[in-house]
Amino acid sequence: MRHTPDDRLDRATRRNRSERWLLAAYWAVSGYGLRASRALTWLGLAMTATVVAMMLWGLPTSDPKPMTTGTQAAPGQPARLVTDNPHPVLIGSPNERLTGKRAEKATRSSSTPWFSAPVDRTLTTAGA
Repeated sequence: MRHTPDDRLDRATRRNRSERWLLAAYWAVSGYGLRASRALTWLGLAMTATVVAMMLWGLPTSDPKPMTTGTQAAPGQPARLVTDNPHPVLIGSPNERLTGKRAEKATRSSSTPWFSAPVDRTLTTAGA
């Protein structure tokens, strides 16, 4: 099989295009510590990705409600109570999960570790 100069040109163009893409991606990612705008952009993108992931997979459809059961003891007798905390459940299509209420809850849940004291949040298995 013979190669023509055009074949070499096609390979060089593809290689240059991929090298340019790689260099552009490297430039966008690297130096984020030197450029405040890049650092803030990456922080914003990371926070947005976290909130969307929490909305889609991390937050349960509704907060689990603990149930305490037991028997009433006679006066003066010790009572035995058992509290069951049901597992968080996630139901509904992805479109139903992308709501303003869930966005606010996801934002509060995901930004709390960065900016303030922890909040007691129950997450699904995927979100934990």
